[in-house]
Amino acid sequence: MSFKDIINKDRGVFINPGEFAEEHTWNDIPIVCIEEEMDFDKVSKSLGSEDGHYRDIKTIFIETELIEKPVIHEEVYYDDEKYSILFVSEEDGIYEIKIERNESW
Repeated sequence: MSFKDIINKDRGVFINPGEFAEEHTWNDIPIVCIEEEMDFDKVSKSLGSEDGHYRDIKTIFIETELIEKPVIHEEVYYDDEKYSILFVSEEDGIYEIKIERNESW
């Protein structure tokens, strides 16, 4: 068994709602993915934002067969909120997607 075979076999464990993944929606399609959210206080301070605005940035890990590959700057709805695609990479059947939207507090 090759290393890639092992990774593909373990993908079901990695992106599993009983382990690390959660259910969300992507353009109204139910999906299971892993979400990493950036700390908005750190982001707003690094951007010099003191006017109550910050960038809500998330990184999503999702199996490639669940959605079409997004395109940078494309607008998508993630959990019914509108985001813009910042970054997309694909490796071993998983997309890593960074999305952002502007927020205020």
